[in-house]
Amino acid sequence: MLQIVGIKIFDASGNTFGRKYGRVIIFTSTLLFLFVGQILNIVKRKEVGANVLDVVRAIPSILVVIQDMVKMFVLVLKRNEIEQVILEIGKLWHVDNENSQQNEEMNFWIRRLKFWNNGLFWLNSEL
Repeated sequence: MLQIVGIKIFDASGNTFGRKYGRVIIFTSTLLFLFVGQILNIVKRKEVGANVLDVVRAIPSILVVIQDMVKMFVLVLKRNEIEQVILEIGKLWHVDNENSQQNEEMNFWIRRLKFWNNGLFWLNSEL
C-alpha cells in the first residue's frame, strides 16, 4: 500500500527528489483537493440552509483526510527512523540464541508499537 502512494521505507536508490517523492506529492495534493472540496461543501450547504445532518455527513471524510495527511507527513519525515526500528526488530526476531538483553529490547519495541496501535484503534473507534 505504501509503495502505491510512493513511500519506500527501504530505498537506497539515490533517486532525485522528483522521482523519490513524486507520487507522494501527487497523492498529498489530491488529499488537499478533497479536503478543500469538503470544506467548501460544508460552507455552501450552510449558506443554502441545509439541515445539520447534511453538514455532518461531510465531517468523517474530513477527519479521515486529516488523519491520512498526518500519517503521510510522519512517514515521509521519519522514514529513516522507521527503517532503523524495522531493521532492529528484524535482527532480534526469531533468533535461536536469544539472551535477556535481546528479549528486553524486543519487548520494549513491541510494547511501544502496541501503544501507538492501540491509540490509533481507540481514535478510529471514537470517530
